[in-house]
Parts: sequence; structure tokens; C-alpha cells
Amino acid sequence: MSGPVDVAPRIRALVDSGQMNHDAFAGLIAKALADAHVAAIGLREAVIPALPPSRRTFPDHLAQRLEDGRIFDESFVDDLNTLLGMLTVKVTAGTHIGWEADEHHICGGYEVVYTDEKTRALRHSATALAMARDAASAVLCAARAIRLVNELLNA
Repeated sequence: MSGPVDVAPRIRALVDSGQMNHDAFAGLIAKALADAHVAAIGLREAVIPALPPSRRTFPDHLAQRLEDGRIFDESFVDDLNTLLGMLTVKVTAGTHIGWEADEHHICGGYEVVYTDEKTRALRHSATALAMARDAASAVLCAARAIRLVNELLNA
């Protein structure tokens, strides 16, 4: 449940095409901020209400940082990974796999996945959080690369 990692191929394509410039970097930042906004909505609407009051402080803090756009540091990415781990446990506990018999199926049937509405909402929120994490990581990697290029050129 680590979520889509669709950001990394786009960064590689930018680097391979020689298009890693100011505008491309600004585009990565804009995408990360948009993903952060969507992830904050998921936290506020699905994750925080699903938790007991004593466990809402951490996700509430992350939602605030996502809303404020304060997402570009490694410790925040680590915090998102921690929350994603917690959500993975909750989603796994709320997901049940069954068997649907079907005499016309080659194996006599097929597996079906059952989740309630709350678990589906948590899974969608986890996907949005993973996308925000990946986008923030992409910006951090691009910024690190730009700094390294400048250091090497000035050496």
C-alpha cells in the first residue's frame, strides 16, 4: 500500500530530455503542493475522524503542514511514511478476501475483496498521502541534484 510512485519516471524523463530547468522544477513544486492539498483533505475527512481522539494529534499536525505547504524536508517525508504504515494496518484489518464460486470460471471461481465504506475511504486517503509523499520526495531529490550540480561546477 505504499501508493503510486508515478513521480519518479517523470523526473527521469525530465533529466533524460535535458528539460530540468527553472520551469520544470517549479512544475514539480506545484504538483507537490497540489498533491499535498488533496492529501490534507483526505486526512481531515477520512483519517482523523476514523481515529480515537487520543490518536488524532499526529495526523492533525501532518494535515496542517500539508495545508500550509510545509512539506519539503526529509523528516516530514518520514512522518508521512509513519502515518502510511499506520493506515496500512487499519486498511488491512478492514479488508476481507472471500471466494466467489463460478462454475464457468476456469478455476471454479475467483477471489473477491470486501471492504466497508470507512476502509475504502482510508485506502483512498492513503493513496493521496503516498502521492504527496512521492511528490515531496521528488522535489527534494531535484533540489539536491541542483545543489550538487552547482557545487561541482564551482569546484
